[in-house]
Amino acid sequence: MLKKKIYFILILVAYVSLALWTIFTSPHPHVDTVVVFKEAPLMFLQGKNPYNSMFSQVYAGIKPDYYNHLPFSFIFYIPFVLLPIDQRIALIVITSLSFLFLYKLIRPSLRQDSLLPLSLVLFMPGSFYMLEHMYHETIIFFFFTLAVFTFSFSQKGFYFFISLFFSIKQNILLMFPLYLKKVVWKNKNWIFLFSPFLLIIFFLIWNPKAFLEDTLMGISPNKVTSPIQMSLALATFMTHAFSHMNKQVIYTFCTVFFLIYYALILISKFLTNSQKMIFITFGVYFFSYYGFFNSYYLVLLFLLYDYLKTYFFPKNLKHKLP
Repeated sequence: MLKKKIYFILILVAYVSLALWTIFTSPHPHVDTVVVFKEAPLMFLQGKNPYNSMFSQVYAGIKPDYYNHLPFSFIFYIPFVLLPIDQRIALIVITSLSFLFLYKLIRPSLRQDSLLPLSLVLFMPGSFYMLEHMYHETIIFFFFTLAVFTFSFSQKGFYFFISLFFSIKQNILLMFPLYLKKVVWKNKNWIFLFSPFLLIIFFLIWNPKAFLEDTLMGISPNKVTSPIQMSLALATFMTHAFSHMNKQVIYTFCTVFFLIYYALILISKFLTNSQKMIFITFGVYFFSYYGFFNSYYLVLLFLLYDYLKTYFFPKNLKHKLP
């Protein structure tokens, strides 16, 4: 038992040390995510609407008047902006907690054997790149693991935390139908599942034009600020391989293909919920024009979760969990 705890603590200490070193050696990375995620919470505390504000400029020629994520993505950082620390400390905390929650879910007799695959939560290739650039996939995965951890002792807690999982990035909402089961409508679970979406309604009422432009139009291929010509997506491959074709035709083809793929995943009787989440997350990026390393990092985290659940979780729990 003592040996297990020592290994667990050593892994966690190694991660925190390297993570703090990453922040120390890269205090101001040249990337817009770090700027907007640091400035948006402060704007909100000052009574300003981040969806209708101007951020500090990072890239030449790109007007920084956009916030392309859902509101909880900056609400999450508010406790950390009130402290005199780098906000990326929040990502170190939640990644460590994801590791802890999954460790607690593993059968005690298998915990030592699980440490090597489990440590990928902390040391997945590119994990410190994700931290340096303040990408939100680790936050999304954290709320998923928190919901799963809560599942065994609080149904309402599970639905509340899974709703926060859906409240950070728009494409994650595509998994929402997977959780609309009969149990949602029992014991007022639906109140907990839907309550955080009041944030979206709040900002939609505050400035509907700005909110919709940033969260919907701002991620269209004509307005997206990322270099989509370099993205790891089917549409990118097709625009290079078939340069004579109209880009709109390619985007339409990929969209139709994805919708068919998405519908087949949803109705599949052979896939578990976690496997459906893997395929949906992969598909929404691969069949679009927008897919980068951080996008597929979340796919890897879901793959890791499904592996841990299959081989290390208690039998009486793994068949009930999403």
